[in-house]
Amino acid sequence: MPIVEADLRCGHHRNPTDNISFFTDAFFHRNAEIRGELEEGGFSIAGQIPIEGLGCVVRDIEAVWADPPGKEALLNLVAQTDMIDEIRGMSFHSMTVGRKA
Repeated sequence: MPIVEADLRCGHHRNPTDNISFFTDAFFHRNAEIRGELEEGGFSIAGQIPIEGLGCVVRDIEAVWADPPGKEALLNLVAQTDMIDEIRGMSFHSMTVGRKA
């Protein structure tokens, strides 16, 4: 819990253990923070895109992906919801795209 609390408090993820489950040392950005850093660097924000979208909550993604109707339904759902802010935040990873002004 101390690792998670630090992640949430300041975004600095540190793994002071030998447990690989806590992966690496990293910095977690909030979307507003990364937008601010890009804008400070002279970029305009073209978009912030979720990588997984709602796919991150599918229990047996391999089975869904192997089933053509299931795969199509999932891709349609993601396409319809990936830019809704409240849903976009569910994605484990996101990509911010900027253009140099």
